[in-house]
Amino acid sequence: MKISKKAFFYNMSIAFIGFILALYFIKTIEIQQFNFIDIFIFLLIEIFAEKLSINMPKWGNVSVGFGIDVAAFLIFDFKIAALLAGVSFLLDLGKFNRNEISFSIMKRLFNAGQIIITISIAGIIYDFFSLFMKNTYFNIVNVFIFTIAYLIINVFLVCSAVSLTLNLPFKFIFIDNFKGFLPNYALLAILGYLMAQVYNSIGIPGIILFFIPLLIARYVFKLYSDLRESYLSTIRALVAALEAKDPYTKGHSERVSELAVEIAREMGMKPDELENIRFMALLHDVGKIGILDTVLNKKGTLDPEEKELIQEHPVLGAKIVEEIPFLKQYAGMVRHHHERFDGTGYPDKVSGEKIPLGARIIAVADTYDAMTSDRPYRAALTKEQAMSELERNAGQQHDPRVVNALLKVLERFDPREKEREAMAQAAAAEGT
Repeated sequence: MKISKKAFFYNMSIAFIGFILALYFIKTIEIQQFNFIDIFIFLLIEIFAEKLSINMPKWGNVSVGFGIDVAAFLIFDFKIAALLAGVSFLLDLGKFNRNEISFSIMKRLFNAGQIIITISIAGIIYDFFSLFMKNTYFNIVNVFIFTIAYLIINVFLVCSAVSLTLNLPFKFIFIDNFKGFLPNYALLAILGYLMAQVYNSIGIPGIILFFIPLLIARYVFKLYSDLRESYLSTIRALVAALEAKDPYTKGHSERVSELAVEIAREMGMKPDELENIRFMALLHDVGKIGILDTVLNKKGTLDPEEKELIQEHPVLGAKIVEEIPFLKQYAGMVRHHHERFDGTGYPDKVSGEKIPLGARIIAVADTYDAMTSDRPYRAALTKEQAMSELERNAGQQHDPRVVNALLKVLERFDPREKEREAMAQAAAAEGT
């Protein structure tokens, strides 16, 4: 993976700060006041927890190690907890990517640095609040204060790294990766607190016993991750089936999806709305699976009956999407992506603001990609010609606001240009 200078500098800066903190902790900790064997066992448990980590949808991974972090923090102190977590990341050799050695090393160093920084700051915040809260009830409250501080710092550091590395907005990374896992961290905080209480009563055997609930929490993480991946696999399978049936759609759905997301982002839509539009844009033509090949791939002009069959694909597509549980409420984007702003489109002839905004966005992205694609009956328009045509039809075929957003997007991003650059890089790589 090619890393920008900004991303490399950020990742290595976090790693360096974490390394400096670790050296300071090693120098200042009075290790004799702790049981070295217990610390070593905690380290082994931390490493094991990291080996049970679950890959995130886009980048990185999540583990039940947070529960161990909470317990180590409460039993020892934030310095010991930070060192244990940092070392566990460095020694987690199981996920080392030998195909991208420099990236894997940078990622490993960053993870160690960010976890040391995270636990240190969260620990300082905890200690501050502990000055005012002495009894057991308030100690539980303090644990949640530590948890909230930990999550805010950790999510900020990690999402910033991913955002810079993948050149994607911070909010988009957060929604795409971490939002669904946040409630589970509350459970891990409680388990970590209970582990610390049990350790104070019976020692290490209690910690080992409490590792079983952590494995159950890990299973919950895995269920969420697998469920999401199964949805994405369903979408990919549907798009692949469509591309196999209709050669024209090869790459078309991906380009429309990328452009639709950029238009929606330009219009200020929320990150979760961007994801819904991304999925619906990928599936906007999925109804063509139900259209006869002789009609779908006809090179000449369609007769009225064939045209009527083609115009059924938004309805068929919406019915298919309605069978996907987490997407069925957005099926209207697929059903109405061929409606016109003036009400003369199909299948329902709705107009203006009655057309779902997502459908209006997909319609503009779809039209632009169609105009800039070679078809059997005409050559592709240039980018400038397509933009001019969209402006001319704004207010009739398309929502003027969406067209204006597309024109702004095209000043900085065009999926076709991105595709050509990728092909040129691949050709250059083959030639070397």
